Amino acid sequence: MSRPTGATGRTTGLWREAAAAVRAVWFGVGVAWQVYHPAPRPLQETPDARGLEFESWSWRTHRDRLDIQGWFVEGTGPDAVLVQHGVGRSRSETLAHVELLHRAGFHVLTVDMRNHGESGRCRSVTGMSSRYTSDLLDALGQLRSDPRVSGTLGCLSMSFSTWPAVCAAATTSAEHLGLRAVVCDSGPVVDIRRAIARFAAALAWRDERISTPAARRIVGRVAPAVAAGILAVRRWPRSGCRLPVLLVAGGRDRLLPADEVTAMTPHLEDVRTWVLPRAAHLGALSADPSGYVEHVVGFLDEHLRDGVDHEARAVTT
Repeated sequence: MSRPTGATGRTTGLWREAAAAVRAVWFGVGVAWQVYHPAPRPLQETPDARGLEFESWSWRTHRDRLDIQGWFVEGTGPDAVLVQHGVGRSRSETLAHVELLHRAGFHVLTVDMRNHGESGRCRSVTGMSSRYTSDLLDALGQLRSDPRVSGTLGCLSMSFSTWPAVCAAATTSAEHLGLRAVVCDSGPVVDIRRAIARFAAALAWRDERISTPAARRIVGRVAPAVAAGILAVRRWPRSGCRLPVLLVAGGRDRLLPADEVTAMTPHLEDVRTWVLPRAAHLGALSADPSGYVEHVVGFLDEHLRDGVDHEARAVTT
């Protein structure tokens, strides 16, 4: 069969380019949807695999009655830390952090965020920013209502969940619930669209259907624009966060680079930073376990317990 030539060949080429553009647009839309509505992923591990006794907690969000699932690991009290995972992950992937905090004496609640793990799925196409923030406040409320938690609260958020953590920390509700300090591991960054574009680009490079520079450029424009509509954040960076915040960043983090994370510092009233040059995204604990105790547990000790000797605790753990 002979190849099309002349006007026929040009028309065929235009149709192929149009089809590639349509695929790129839909790919970009899919990436944006995937950020806030990832495919279900089974839990990989439970706390008892690490020798931790735990309780399974569940509750419904006050905003839209969605099921939220969590694990509570009792500490020696009275203070507690809420732990939240990154995008596409689950509470089972926070257990190294849960174990560390438990050994430091804290009560710990780790949860599956909405649309993650075993928590409920919502199909909302907008307003996800306020939903995730409201969900975090609900989780703090669950901790506050437990009689074993008679002290103050902290929050350790990772990657994706660092945005709602900062938003929640800026509310009077969080302070009334007893939240006193927030640790943000591998996030957030000032430019959300740039972060989504970077995530979309990483996925596009792995997909053979998005094989041309033009298609990748389309994905890089569409995904952040659609994600912004789904997120519908009212103000970012969020002002009014008076609580102490520790920003943890990795020098080898390609998804949310350290310089972009530390660029959040002018937007937070009481902030510290800890940058690990050799750590990748969410790799701080594995890269420097003793440093994590010193900086993260020490930060929580300082603000939840008025200065417990975390160095002595590190020796015992």
